[in-house]
Amino acid sequence: MNTLKHWLIASSLVGLLAACDAEFGHDHDQYEEEFPDVTYSPADSTDTIFVAESGETYTQVDAARRQIHVDAGHGYNPIITGAIPHLFEAPLMQDVQDYIIHKDEMVVIQPAPGEYIHVMEGKRHGFNKLTIALTNTHKGSGAPLHTHTGEEAHLLLKGKMMYHLDGEEVVVEAPYIINIPSMVPHAFINVDDDPAELIGIFPDDKWEYDVLDGAVFATANTENGTQRIELSVEDIEQLRSWHNAESAQKRINAYEQNKAHMHVHSADGHSHSH
Repeated sequence: MNTLKHWLIASSLVGLLAACDAEFGHDHDQYEEEFPDVTYSPADSTDTIFVAESGETYTQVDAARRQIHVDAGHGYNPIITGAIPHLFEAPLMQDVQDYIIHKDEMVVIQPAPGEYIHVMEGKRHGFNKLTIALTNTHKGSGAPLHTHTGEEAHLLLKGKMMYHLDGEEVVVEAPYIINIPSMVPHAFINVDDDPAELIGIFPDDKWEYDVLDGAVFATANTENGTQRIELSVEDIEQLRSWHNAESAQKRINAYEQNKAHMHVHSADGHSHSH
């Protein structure tokens, strides 16, 4: 895939990230599995907003949004749209404290076991075109095939992730930045032994994504070729089952079996086999 090499940012930039990381003294050996409390729960649901156990809202894909996927031409059907409940009052941005956002002030979601995400959703904090996500991704967990209507950047300073990018699977070793263009189907899992603290950066003021019906990483938790428009319990369970312990272990087993034949993009900017 010709575009893949352009998504792995120049090694000089990655080197700069590593240097900055060393300057600030971030001890990556202290990464641990986090189990923070999810911000919202079904008890926070209203007459118009249903909150799932993950702390998110899942809504059906309407005709207009479905057309965006048709126009993108990626060939997948969107199953559901995930977002953060619109249950907040934006700050007035009149005090300096409104411009400082601590991690414990971010919304915490748990899309599935083994995946906790602190989200700085821009519209909650005075940003017009910026949202940042800080993950704690346990081994074998990550994200199923999905898209965003805007572009996205992934930054990882320690660890190793496997990506499915626009139909191709690749393993990338940190430190790295990956450029994920708008509406490009992508998925990822942590294939390192330690939890990964991945940073996702979005030029948008909201957290939103569409889950697609594509099976990736050797597990088929969706029905390819089946167009489903209405949100159902099965849709939500399908999304969550992608991350359950059994599915996560299957993905790791598949990775271990296939890694000898896979190319790894290492921190020195070179591609090599395991």
